[in-house]
Amino acid sequence: MTFTQVSAEMMVSDHDTAVTWYSKLLGCNPDRRPMDGLVEWQVTDTASIQVFADPSKAGSSIVTFGVDDLDEHAQTFAEVGLELDRQTTPRGQHRGTITDPDRNLIVFAQDLETT
Repeated sequence: MTFTQVSAEMMVSDHDTAVTWYSKLLGCNPDRRPMDGLVEWQVTDTASIQVFADPSKAGSSIVTFGVDDLDEHAQTFAEVGLELDRQTTPRGQHRGTITDPDRNLIVFAQDLETT
């Protein structure tokens, strides 16, 4: 079995508020708007994050981004008023977490053993 694309979907209650917040987090506007209530950012060649308006499921999503330099990402976020809650795990991972306006969890993880 071969996978060619992975999409993470974040369920939100207020579409416009979420688009503004995720645009700030990701540093750009959405790449696609495939239908009403759904926007998508292409974060790598084969991975995307979708933000979908579904108030009944809002706040129940989690996505983890692997990053090469968490300190750099944290600085970029701080410059736009977003702050990561940072920690180093016992398994050798530097992590930063943040929640969106609906309390969906976004995790940024850097494997310290490979840096």
